[in-house]
Amino acid sequence: MWSYSMNQNLAGLGAEIVQYTKGFHEMAHEMYEDDWYTIMGVGEDVEEWKAIYTDLLAEKGIGTISKWNSFKGADMNREYKLFSRSTRDAFMQSLTFLAFPCDGLDIEKLKEVMAERNDNWFGDIVDSFGMSGEMR
Repeated sequence: MWSYSMNQNLAGLGAEIVQYTKGFHEMAHEMYEDDWYTIMGVGEDVEEWKAIYTDLLAEKGIGTISKWNSFKGADMNREYKLFSRSTRDAFMQSLTFLAFPCDGLDIEKLKEVMAERNDNWFGDIVDSFGMSGEMR
């Protein structure tokens, strides 16, 4: 389901793409437990977004992203049973997310980037939904 291997270099950007043969459930558990930095609403060119963030973090002296995960709103809705009052699903099925772990990164500087770009921790996205899936 998830492609590429750990040792494949991402177009010379220094980050590796992770192969998840385990499926989204295991990937989501890892991202939640380790509270990955998460970008919601990535445009169609995911590689361009990766390059932008890789350059931004390097420019600000934050560090190098070790791996990326990309997934859809449909995955989040299904995994966490997320719903809203106005629509059937909390996230549009085709909404693209990008996430990366914070290992080896300067967290304080990363928090500044997060605030500037309105990004979130994966856990905060999941936890912002109550038991019924409503936004808190």
